[in-house]
Amino acid sequence: MESLGRPTILFLSLEHVSWFDELYASLKDKVGSKAAIQRTKKPEAFMRNMQTTRPRAILLTDAAPSRRENKNVLDTVIEYTKSGGTVVVMGHFSSFVNGDGYDYFFGRLGLGWERGVYERQDMLRSSGNASVDVMSYSQKAQYAQVKNLSHVWCVIHTKGIKLRLSWRRWVRAR
Repeated sequence: MESLGRPTILFLSLEHVSWFDELYASLKDKVGSKAAIQRTKKPEAFMRNMQTTRPRAILLTDAAPSRRENKNVLDTVIEYTKSGGTVVVMGHFSSFVNGDGYDYFFGRLGLGWERGVYERQDMLRSSGNASVDVMSYSQKAQYAQVKNLSHVWCVIHTKGIKLRLSWRRWVRAR
């Protein structure tokens, strides 16, 4: 979906919390400078929206799609990716997804990811380019154990260990 010649980015926030907008204000500002932002907070509204529009990307801002009661939402997200759509899991997904939800969510996507540790780690993010500044921060989250590096979009180094997070494309969604 394009809005006045700009792509539309859909924030899917079914478990929206008031502090999300404050915490991710700079991200929203950066996305908003390049694209029209649309937010959906209710499963029914998301389902209706996806029948009539096609956003450039969907940002899953929370763990709601990992909950079995939102199966229809996850089914729609999977169909969107099968047709070439881009989905980014971000925000507080990794902090609020539970073990069963993690296995269900990534199992349905066919990625074969396994749950890693859930802990606070001091993160060091580097692009691998020595001329780029390195960003460090502390994050408590559910980490992934990824076996197929072709699914990896971002690699974060911590304590000498490479944690592979996110993915490039869902290739075998079930």
